[in-house]
Amino acid sequence: MKRLVLLGLVLVSACGPSDRGLSSSSSPALPSASASQSNAGPSVGCRLPLAQAVPPPDKEHRWSVRGAFINVPTGELSIDPNGAFAESPDGRLRSVTQPYLYGTDAGATYTRRLGRWLPAKIAAVSPDSSHYAYTQTKVQGTSRQSRIHVVDVASGVDRVAYEGSDAYSVADYEVEGIYFSAATGFGDVANSGLWLLNPSSGSVRQVAPSGQPAGTLFGFYLIGAGGAWHGDVALGDKPPHSGLGPMDRLLRLDLKTREDTEWFRREGWQVQAIGFDGDGSPVVRADSGDGYTTSLVQLWLVTAPGVAKQIYPGSGTGSPVFLTGFLTAPLADAHGLWFGTSDGIFLYKPDGTFEKISTAGGEIAGRCS
Repeated sequence: MKRLVLLGLVLVSACGPSDRGLSSSSSPALPSASASQSNAGPSVGCRLPLAQAVPPPDKEHRWSVRGAFINVPTGELSIDPNGAFAESPDGRLRSVTQPYLYGTDAGATYTRRLGRWLPAKIAAVSPDSSHYAYTQTKVQGTSRQSRIHVVDVASGVDRVAYEGSDAYSVADYEVEGIYFSAATGFGDVANSGLWLLNPSSGSVRQVAPSGQPAGTLFGFYLIGAGGAWHGDVALGDKPPHSGLGPMDRLLRLDLKTREDTEWFRREGWQVQAIGFDGDGSPVVRADSGDGYTTSLVQLWLVTAPGVAKQIYPGSGTGSPVFLTGFLTAPLADAHGLWFGTSDGIFLYKPDGTFEKISTAGGEIAGRCS
């Protein structure tokens, strides 16, 4: 299964955690952690694609990205010269290899089928990796024009599939089309509504109206497993912090029935789904703080509404302390669940143990093979 993007939540302050745990009456009590760091050496042999951020030389230029590979099991990092991207005159990123591939997101994905590094995060790549999507927005005074581009990877043909007067954000590229939302207010951070674009015909179908989900800053921030995932603060709960985008529960809008269901709740904690395991179950990160200041971080695997298993306790002897740095979206493959962090690369294995594979930091950019 394709897995999704981690949204960085920029929050400014936090309150202390509550002890109430999961909220619904059908929710189980907090389980003890099932994951500990494995003492056994890596048992897989493969190359794991990794995207690493490249800072700009000065304030006049933008951040870029480079592609690399982690050798498993040695953990050695090798930079791929074909995975470099340069800034083009119009501000987009352009691949160094031809045919040139353009994008606006400082992220990268490696497709082994076509042997190319793409200037897009995995969520914006089609399931067969033949195409990817990105948005380009121009602001003039109080008006703005946004275009959704679709790129054919093999030929490099870059075409505009849709354009409009809102600042659009590509959420996911699935078999049925490209899901996108509109950024409105808060300096173009607040996402609202959800639409589905047919990349071939250019037709657009509204999935959720503009302004939905109501009262949430980040809107539908994750698409996958048949749902559009979002969050808010449950009625009667104290917000986990006083900054932007407090969310203490995970909600799923069914893309077929449009039914909205609560899947996970942790009062006093900032709750965010960051991706999926190989079965399509959301992986949830819960922070006792705002996610950036010192806080306790937990990872949960939510298999059904109100049914969750804690896979990382955030503390304790033998637990891998890897969530103190920036954590990117996990990616599942035959080896387990890969996590890229600023502190290194970790694998959550089928036996329920974590293993540190490399000290190199970055975002997982493809499956290990």
